[in-house]
Amino acid sequence: MKRNPSYYIALIITPSFVLTFLCIAGLFTSPLVVDDLEKFCMGLTTIMSTAVMIGIVAENIPKTKVLPKLSKLKPHRKFLRQN
Repeated sequence: MKRNPSYYIALIITPSFVLTFLCIAGLFTSPLVVDDLEKFCMGLTTIMSTAVMIGIVAENIPKTKVLPKLSKLKPHRKFLRQN
């Protein structure tokens, strides 16, 4: 069985990017907003939805004993060997 990268892009990377963008955009909205509680609520909701999405993804991604090919890149070697 071969993994389909577009599947992971559509279901993991794109929603994560959108949620992160919303969280950052919420911090830099115009200061004319009367209530700062709205910014706080939007940031908190975004962080909670990201945590839920990561939990769902972690349950559904197949577990393997072999490291992925991405770990063969030089920047990742040092980090992975320390663990």
